[in-house]
Amino acid sequence: MLIGSAGLFVWAGSSFTYSSGRRVGLLQRVSESGWMCKTYKGDLAMADAPERASSVFHFNVREREVVDRMNELAGREVVLTYEQHKGLQPPCSGDTEYVVTDVRALE
Repeated sequence: MLIGSAGLFVWAGSSFTYSSGRRVGLLQRVSESGWMCKTYKGDLAMADAPERASSVFHFNVREREVVDRMNELAGREVVLTYEQHKGLQPPCSGDTEYVVTDVRALE
């Protein structure tokens, strides 16, 4: 029963979207890492105003097609569409609760 409840909690945390939105900034890094399970991770530098220091948005990517587009746009201003998944994440899903589902160049 305990294992079933834990499995249900992990499934719910990875399946249901807590929030979703877009973030705009400079795509700094996209990489594949991990010991047993390789996951895609990235960083987006965001600044409120030119004179202020930027904050960094850390994210995971699950789809290879999105990673390929990110590699083409690395170092440019982009718009990331993301979903936030609260709760326990399943193994091999990355280390943040933010999952990027789309990327496009900022026009």
